Order: sequence, then structure tokens, then C-alpha cells
Amino acid sequence: MEALGMKKVKVFFWLLILGLIALVVFQNQGYFLDTQQVLRLNLKVFPEYQSPSLPVVAFHLLFLFSGCWSPISSEHPNASAAARSSRV
Repeated sequence: MEALGMKKVKVFFWLLILGLIALVVFQNQGYFLDTQQVLRLNLKVFPEYQSPSLPVVAFHLLFLFSGCWSPISSEHPNASAAARSSRV
């Protein structure tokens, strides 16, 4: 019964965070949507790569979601040691 209550709290927490992010983006639409940004990668061995010019919000979302779905975040604290060692 407690697990159901914690799941509701977790969902509420994530909705609150997403709502605050949406509020910040909405209040700063000029910066997030009108400002164009280019990423450059120069490894000195290969030719320099330059990404297409995209709004800043695209890069914010890209790095936010890449952090949310990283292999480290998939490690559940309640997973058994045997399950963790089998994934390695």
C-alpha cells in the first residue's frame, strides 16, 4: 500500500519539475526559440564537425534527455548484486 503512495508522490514530483521547466522556457521564449546556436567538434585528427544552426532549446532538451537515460540512471538501488554483475 505504501508503494502506491510513493509512486503518486514521485509522479507529482516529476510533473512539478517538468512544469517549472516549461514555465522557464515559456517566460524566456525570446532566448530559447530565437537564439541560434552551433556546436563545433574539433579533434585535430579529423576535419572539424559543425552542427546545423538550431535554437538553444534543442540543445537544452538534448542534454537533459541524454542525462535522464544514461546507463548510470538505469541502475536501480534495489537491484540485487547478482543482477548488477550479470549486466557488466
